[in-house]
Amino acid sequence: MCFLITIAANAQDRMVQGNVTDDAGIPLPGATVVVLETNQGTTNDFDGNYSISVAEGQTLAISFVGYTTFEMVVSDNSDFNIALNQDSLEEVVVTALGIKKAEKTLTYANQTVSSQDMTQSRDVNFIRTIRPIYLILT
Repeated sequence: MCFLITIAANAQDRMVQGNVTDDAGIPLPGATVVVLETNQGTTNDFDGNYSISVAEGQTLAISFVGYTTFEMVVSDNSDFNIALNQDSLEEVVVTALGIKKAEKTLTYANQTVSSQDMTQSRDVNFIRTIRPIYLILT
């Protein structure tokens, strides 16, 4: 009897598909598509295409790093093309095993890398880099 109830519940699910792009229409490969009620999820392919089994009335959450998460309730439509809006990325905390924590709550050493550090470049000529040190020592 439990087996029959499970089949009836799964019969309401259907395949939903679509494409995830940025606001300029460029595909976002690797965007995450999750059904919030079941935590079932998938990622899209290189061209931004995804497909996932979902029941009508459940909520899909589409997210990508650096973009605002988009949530929508699934209706009777089976094609959902989503354009995500770019979000300002201020800080990312990377921990072991993908555990998300606030930087202040970590009990071990951590390092902060700002966007300015990411854009700052060093001189490609090694001699020019050590020359000021050589002048100070002599």
